Amino acid sequence: NKIAEEDIQEALFQIPDKNEHILNQSIDKGINLPKIMEKVAVHYLKRGLAKNHKNKTATAKTLGLSSYQTLTNWLKKYNLE
Repeated sequence: NKIAEEDIQEALFQIPDKNEHILNQSIDKGINLPKIMEKVAVHYLKRGLAKNHKNKTATAKTLGLSSYQTLTNWLKKYNLE
């Protein structure tokens, strides 16, 4: 006749901890961290260049990189230049 807290807990979907799955990547079966890092870097490098009309100095600043030379190194590393 009464609904207990345990009944509610059993009926609810379990919501994973926010820190458990960043970028929807579970580590249950292992991950390829370098590939994930590359995907993130390429995504933001492209967005930064587009936002700043391919101006490397402005893009480096937008992305928190120390200089346009550093940006150039990232672009070379990920074959974007």
